[in-house]
Amino acid sequence: MIKSIPYLGIALGIGSLAGGCSVYPVSQEASGDNTFNIVAKVRCEVRDALRGIVITEAEKYLSDRVYGSESGLELAARLKANPQDFSRLRTELFTPSLRKAIAYYQNSTINYDFTLQGTESNVQGVQGGLIRTLPRDVAVVGFGLEGDRTRDVKRNFEISDHAITLAQKPDEDYCRMVRDVAFIYPMGGQKNIRDLIENFIFLNLDGELEGSTKEPNIRRMGDTILFRTRLTGNLAPGFTFTPPGGALGLSGLSFRNTNFREDYHQVIVTITTSAVGAGKGLSGRGLSGKAPPSDQRREQDGTNSIAVIRAKNLQDAVIQLGDGISRLSR
Repeated sequence: MIKSIPYLGIALGIGSLAGGCSVYPVSQEASGDNTFNIVAKVRCEVRDALRGIVITEAEKYLSDRVYGSESGLELAARLKANPQDFSRLRTELFTPSLRKAIAYYQNSTINYDFTLQGTESNVQGVQGGLIRTLPRDVAVVGFGLEGDRTRDVKRNFEISDHAITLAQKPDEDYCRMVRDVAFIYPMGGQKNIRDLIENFIFLNLDGELEGSTKEPNIRRMGDTILFRTRLTGNLAPGFTFTPPGGALGLSGLSFRNTNFREDYHQVIVTITTSAVGAGKGLSGRGLSGKAPPSDQRREQDGTNSIAVIRAKNLQDAVIQLGDGISRLSR
């Protein structure tokens, strides 16, 4: 029996190889969605929300002409049936009332901050015992060996979209992979970003959303969306032996194989409208007659919106930590 002990190293080595196959845990290994697909799904949700708002606004005009010779209902029906027609819309063909609302959102920027983190841990071990029965006592020797490997990769990046461009592009082929629900890895499914976009725009059009006291001419709203998925698997076979006579032999042997995979996916989405003035302007719907901001100004305001949401998230985390410590001390 004692001669079988060298084989323990072989068994442990095989387990180590099996547990360490992935040395770079990326999202597609677990969820099936790579970075390209995750980004596309988020952008396509925003695109569909923007398109839906254009259709909703057009439908309010009923039989009134709003685009070329088309009424509001006719334009809405055509865009619903043929979404590709959004890429061919021309702002100058809208009637003044609807054109003002659309032009207002030509100043809007959608910004995204993605954090995609994958962590894998593999623990392989073996434990056993040697026993020898003597005339007056029993000698027992225990032994064990364990290996623990953890790999962690965090990918972070920011991108932005010009709202009017995103409403017209990308095309349907780019958005074909969007799924309704992904139960295990929710970042791969719908995230209801439409609610953020719709509330921001309708608050501007109908509720006169105001900027902060420091930046009254900048409207912004943002969501922080976080999904964490952890999967764990265990395998622990064991064997018991009875050594013959009084010889030193193996009395027991057990193996441990524990693996977990955790995916942490976070995206911050902000929508920002720059230099829109304050109070009611054109058509009494919160629109401004000011000249649109430069591309550089619009992009900078969008980037600042991500920084504002990050700072607010950090502030909230500190407050929650303080509340937790306070409760523990009571």
